[in-house]
Amino acid sequence: MIATLQVSVAPEELLQIVAQMPVAELADFTDRVLAVKAGRTTATLDAAEESLLRAIYAAQLPPDQQQRLRMLGQKLEMADALAADERQELQTLTDQAERLNAVRIEKVAQLAVLWRKPLPAVMKQLGL
Repeated sequence: MIATLQVSVAPEELLQIVAQMPVAELADFTDRVLAVKAGRTTATLDAAEESLLRAIYAAQLPPDQQQRLRMLGQKLEMADALAADERQELQTLTDQAERLNAVRIEKVAQLAVLWRKPLPAVMKQLGL
């Protein structure tokens, strides 16, 4: 039979206990504390990175709307004119794409901070 004892120790009390440890034991304890901290930090970063990456790739027009935007843009370049309804559709799609791109770049910038890399390097790494 294994008994479990749960003790609550205030951080100040824990520091007093740690201060009394022999050097070798203190070194081992410190390594273990840092490993716990690293595990928590990594888990947090992984969740944050995953959330940002999902937001980055979600912040774009659906494929059919992307294709329509390209087609209207090409038509405007080639003919230098669009029908009124096509002009309105092009404007609407362009506005939507710009709003999504603003969200996307904001999320990429947040990811760059997490990764401690320059924004252009992160954009290149993501193929953006």
